[in-house]
Amino acid sequence: MMKKFGDIIGQEQIRAYLQRSLRDGRVSHALILDGAADSGREELAEVYASALVCEHPAEGENGMPEPCGSCIFCIQAAAGSHADIIHVTHEKKSLGVDEIRAVRDDIAIM
Repeated sequence: MMKKFGDIIGQEQIRAYLQRSLRDGRVSHALILDGAADSGREELAEVYASALVCEHPAEGENGMPEPCGSCIFCIQAAAGSHADIIHVTHEKKSLGVDEIRAVRDDIAIM
């Protein structure tokens, strides 16, 4: 089952910020979600990415956008196979030039 913003425990401020950006159509060109491995940052990123590509966004309990979870784009996002969602995970404090170039090259191919 696909997670939604409402399923994420904690992270209220960033969750509200991301949902407002979707609602208002003011999505940033890039975001960095940093935190401990168990902070919920990966789940938050996955839900946000799903909401960005969702064909039929739903209204959540708080009246804010949620991914519908049933359109083809949400299904692909949940399966990790959506072409427009690239997962970049990194253990060091910064990404190197070679890693950024690899992501850029992947995007150019798509």
